[in-house]
Amino acid sequence: MEKLISSYLPVNVTEAITYTLLHSLWEGMLLMVVVSLMLRLTERTAPVWRYRLLTGTLFVFALVLGLTFTLELSAGPDSSFKRSGLLNSGADGFAVELWRQLNFSLKYIHEHAGLVVLLWLLAIGIQICRLSLGFYVLQRMRVVKATPADPFWEQRLNELAGDLRIHHAVRLVESGIARIPMVLGYFKPLILIPVGLLNALDQDQVEAILLHELAHIRRKDGLINLMQTLMETLLFFNPAVWWLSSLIRAERENCCDEVAVQHLKSPVVLMRAMVCFEHYRDRKLNLALAFSTTGAGLALRMERLLTGKNRMPGKLDLLAIVLILVMGLLVMVRRPENQIHSLAKAPLSLGKPNAVSSHEALEDKKRAEADALRRTGRHPAP
Repeated sequence: MEKLISSYLPVNVTEAITYTLLHSLWEGMLLMVVVSLMLRLTERTAPVWRYRLLTGTLFVFALVLGLTFTLELSAGPDSSFKRSGLLNSGADGFAVELWRQLNFSLKYIHEHAGLVVLLWLLAIGIQICRLSLGFYVLQRMRVVKATPADPFWEQRLNELAGDLRIHHAVRLVESGIARIPMVLGYFKPLILIPVGLLNALDQDQVEAILLHELAHIRRKDGLINLMQTLMETLLFFNPAVWWLSSLIRAERENCCDEVAVQHLKSPVVLMRAMVCFEHYRDRKLNLALAFSTTGAGLALRMERLLTGKNRMPGKLDLLAIVLILVMGLLVMVRRPENQIHSLAKAPLSLGKPNAVSSHEALEDKKRAEADALRRTGRHPAP
């Protein structure tokens, strides 16, 4: 399988991809620390600014990964990956054993970079197939069991869109498949409403839901969501990316809630709409589909609407970050002195002997001269 990938990608490219994926893990740990501090410092900040900070952080992380790949690519393929003398030194301890296992793992990954890239590409292919299926289902929802909404609500939707300064046409359709209100499309947006929802809720509650969905259209959230999906696809193994992406989605909903509240002049109507929709969904639909206003997400959004206090990292999130940092610091402090050099990649010689090979060649020359002198019965010069 490694020969398969090597026939399409040069060795330096596969190694650059492999090491970029590895670097993304510790870079992701730093990302989690930065984001946690950012959330602490913006506890009372408007959701729109927190959303911009979080999306900007995701952009910066993507640029860092691109820079990492460029640097790894310019370094060229490695000629060797040396073992450390620690492997046979008899030293023990948690940190030493961890460094030993890390050394073995990095050496194996280095020697099988083509296999790592092949598995990564296969996983991305599976992710793309899943996303394609989801996109196909969403497109089918436009026409399957979809009927135009009542003309009254069509007109009311156009009025609300005008109030939010949305100048292109937005359609409102009742869907027998959709279980939550959602927006489809970017150039020709379409709002899908579950069948019966328009008649089950009060008019002001329905308008609150429509304002929330129109806010997604006005803010062009589809573009940022596309970038998130791309990052999640490429770095599906990195928990930091998924955590940051979930924070961005939560703040996106908060931003749309803010738009709806500014138009409604009160958060009470929107909160009543959330609660009534949950009762309607549980009573009529009873499906295990994720919705951003269920369970803890609903409570957090309602608490933020009442108090203005933004979401903070949970205790488990902070505990995990602290444990990762403490373990990393302990391992670095207790690292063996001769082990850190074994993790560095040896540069290409480019036709010139390095210091180690020159020293070995000199020793071989001295031994050969001594053997020649012994055979001739002469003694070596002091």
